[in-house]
Amino acid sequence: MTTDIEKVRSLFVWMGCQNFQSGSIPNGKDDSPLSYMSKVKKKTMSYAAFFVKICRAAGLKSVLIKGIAKSVVYDVGDPLEELQQLRNNWCAIYVNGDWRFVFPLWAYSAVEGRITDKYTLIEGN
Repeated sequence: MTTDIEKVRSLFVWMGCQNFQSGSIPNGKDDSPLSYMSKVKKKTMSYAAFFVKICRAAGLKSVLIKGIAKSVVYDVGDPLEELQQLRNNWCAIYVNGDWRFVFPLWAYSAVEGRITDKYTLIEGN
């Protein structure tokens, strides 16, 4: 890859093609992709932290952002105390002179078994 955007896209697609949930992932050296994949599977590392690590290894400026991500379990008007249960990580990657947000968990996960009429439309088209 020659451009930063090609590197980010390649890493993003590669990571998305990995099967973290089934089968066994052999343990690798402490700073290897296999080691990180094993940690993601064991839920001791987030997808975002793994993505930041591989982006940095490819020479890309990247940061891990910690905060609250309102997931499918969030309802409009939930008390602030309940939002603390929605702590999550995402990342920002510096590409072509701008920071780009990436949320690997949402990109690589699917929501199943939720009723779609539960959602509240905030803005119309």
